[in-house]
Amino acid sequence: MESRDDDQTHNDAPFEKATVNGTPMSVIFDQAVKLRTARDAVLRSNFDNFPIFLQNSWIHRELSEKRELPFDSRFELATRFKLEGNEKVKEGLFSEALTLYEKSFALFRWIENTNPNWQNDTIKDEFIKEHSFESNNPDEIKQVNQLLQNVCTNIAIIRLKLKQFSLAISACDYSLQIDEEPCVKTLYLRAKARTTPKSAGLVEENLALKDLSSALAIEPNNRIVKRELEKMLRQKKLVEAKRKKVYSGSYIYVMQTSYLLLIACYLN
Repeated sequence: MESRDDDQTHNDAPFEKATVNGTPMSVIFDQAVKLRTARDAVLRSNFDNFPIFLQNSWIHRELSEKRELPFDSRFELATRFKLEGNEKVKEGLFSEALTLYEKSFALFRWIENTNPNWQNDTIKDEFIKEHSFESNNPDEIKQVNQLLQNVCTNIAIIRLKLKQFSLAISACDYSLQIDEEPCVKTLYLRAKARTTPKSAGLVEENLALKDLSSALAIEPNNRIVKRELEKMLRQKKLVEAKRKKVYSGSYIYVMQTSYLLLIACYLN
């Protein structure tokens, strides 16, 4: 009876307390997950390089039929999604806004998972196919590109509000790839996303200055961009002045110390 009780106790033991050769099952499980994640990362490296809103586009499978609509109806629906997203932002419902922006984006640019076993298999690059809107009408192309840029910019704004700076930069990067003409607002937002984090350093500062300079070259009278650029340049001068002062003081200290050591050697 005692043996049965022990077996029953062992079988009913919580997962966290179960062990294999002294190693907790929770640790073994975590290691297995890490190994699986590392293995899958090799199979989906291209997919992982896509911005999140493009990655999520294949999830919105209900939009496949909507992409067959005539251009005007399709564009109207995408615009409606974007406007509804704007309203959600005003209400502070950022997650819902992001979903609506993703749908607006996915009507004209999306990825498809062609794996017939996608429900039971991991994502693999070999099955991922990227699609984008095609048209012989340059006006339609221009309208779509403008819409996609606006959506990416709106996504970047939300990511900035949520302090998800790398995701904000990713959205800006993608936005700037959509059209040959850079968007001033996108360049400004990317500069802010680069320099706002406390971890931002000289590299991020220089990249932000480049973005702001490019934005100002496009719109020389843009007061917001001009003010931000002037502010960053002033801060940079102050930092450089402090660095020179610290370096100069350190140099003098080292020279004085070396000189005293040299005198001490001669005295000995």
